Amino acid sequence: MWVVCKLTRLFCTLGISPVRTFLRCRCNSLLALFTMVKQDDLKKRLKAADRRRNRRGAAGVPVVAASPVQPHVRASDLIANALVEYANSGEQSSDIVAATALRACSRGDLPKKDPARGLALKIEAIAKQPGVTPRSYRAALLELLEAANLHQGKGSSDSFLAYLSILADGV
Repeated sequence: MWVVCKLTRLFCTLGISPVRTFLRCRCNSLLALFTMVKQDDLKKRLKAADRRRNRRGAAGVPVVAASPVQPHVRASDLIANALVEYANSGEQSSDIVAATALRACSRGDLPKKDPARGLALKIEAIAKQPGVTPRSYRAALLELLEAANLHQGKGSSDSFLAYLSILADGV
């Protein structure tokens, strides 16, 4: 009986008729009674939030615009172009330097030797270009690393870079 008095007092302070709530609940469980009250309160709050949202939309409040559409760029093409530029430059180019730079970029490191370090910096600059997502950048690095591993040990020290040059000339 003490629990019923406490519940009645609680309902009155909340502004809810305890008899009406109990009849609506149609059960003797106090837990179900509390659950019913919480659900009614939740429904009221949700309806009020919907009304506010509808009023806000009708009042002409500007909705926050989405970010501008970034141009669609293929990270693998950009990285391959950087590698082809390296191969066509006047300095001594080799697959080992290209593979080292790609491997370091995929790990997030910088190589210690200068030719690979400079190439890795150029490749990492591609990751910061608009339209290049981190996911596409990482996938491009792994794809090019796989191709570099397939071309290692095929006689000449620049077979991977020659392969990329042929592909670039064909496009």
